[in-house]
Amino acid sequence: AHREQDESKRNALYTQADQLEFNDAPIIYLFFYKDVYAVQPWIKGFTVPAVFNGQRWTDVTISK
Repeated sequence: AHREQDESKRNALYTQADQLEFNDAPIIYLFFYKDVYAVQPWIKGFTVPAVFNGQRWTDVTISK
């Protein structure tokens, strides 16, 4: 995806990689943050994850 020149194809490849990592990667969480961070109103689809690093970035969009 890093070498892809077409932005829509690059976004699709990064989305696919993110989805694979989220669904298939063996992850052991060694620590958890206690803080919750706010985002700007033009960020859509962001939800606070149940565990740190569990954020599904495939659902986040920018509508600015």
